Amino acid sequence: MRTTVNIPDALLNQAKRAAATRGGTLSDVVVDALRAALERPTRQAHEPFKLITFHGDSSWPAINFDRSSELLAAEDETRYRVADAPEAYRPPPKRAAKKARRRKGVP
Repeated sequence: MRTTVNIPDALLNQAKRAAATRGGTLSDVVVDALRAALERPTRQAHEPFKLITFHGDSSWPAINFDRSSELLAAEDETRYRVADAPEAYRPPPKRAAKKARRRKGVP
């Protein structure tokens, strides 16, 4: 059967070289490539992501999990041992040491 397809020039030239190397025709190369592409198994779709959530009592009753700001504040209190006092914020020791080295000119 005869049909017309648009093939980019670079790909057509590559197919012609492959046909000459194999000692076949351009049609043979196109048919072989099309057959190989169609025989390849198609990708199976992944199952949709399912986010598991919960409401109600939690293992951390002092925190309302519906309010992320409360979670962030609790995390800051734990990490920096600061209780709702922005002026009392102290960077972690690693950063403080790094800043001190920079001030002294040590990398």
